[in-house]
Amino acid sequence: MGLETSKKSLHTQAKQRLGRNIKQLRLSSNLSQEELGLRIDADQAYISRLERGLLNPTLESVAEISQALGIDIKLLFAS
Repeated sequence: MGLETSKKSLHTQAKQRLGRNIKQLRLSSNLSQEELGLRIDADQAYISRLERGLLNPTLESVAEISQALGIDIKLLFAS
């Protein structure tokens, strides 16, 4: 596996982990994707793509999500 392939794999894994954590924490807060979206001024489709690991959100977006969920930002990056 080349360096570029390895990097892409790591990036994909990181986005997927972040997405799974967002979904898990959203569900534990009893929020729908639409409700979370409203809290961060985003639509449901954006939240769906995040949770599926299809997007690479900015740190500002991640901070907004953690604030909207009322959690420490570190929890979004936990393994």
